[in-house]
Amino acid sequence: MGLETTAGVGAAYNTRLYIDQVKLYSKDEIIDDISGILGGADTENVDVYNLQGMKLRSNVPAGQATSGLSKGIYIVGNKKTIQH
Repeated sequence: MGLETTAGVGAAYNTRLYIDQVKLYSKDEIIDDISGILGGADTENVDVYNLQGMKLRSNVPAGQATSGLSKGIYIVGNKKTIQH
């Protein structure tokens, strides 16, 4: 995926670019749910870290890794995950 523009943009021009109305497509369907992107087995055991690098949970099933945690962003099995 790339972006090309003929207008001057960026810090030197004091402007911003925005991406809007983006859809991700899989082979047969539109992906409209973040939980569908992570993939992998829900039974795989993972460690859970906060963004400061502190280990919060150790060797828990991936499907339950963030249950009970407050809203925020966590590292689950080396991937960033959003807890709603």
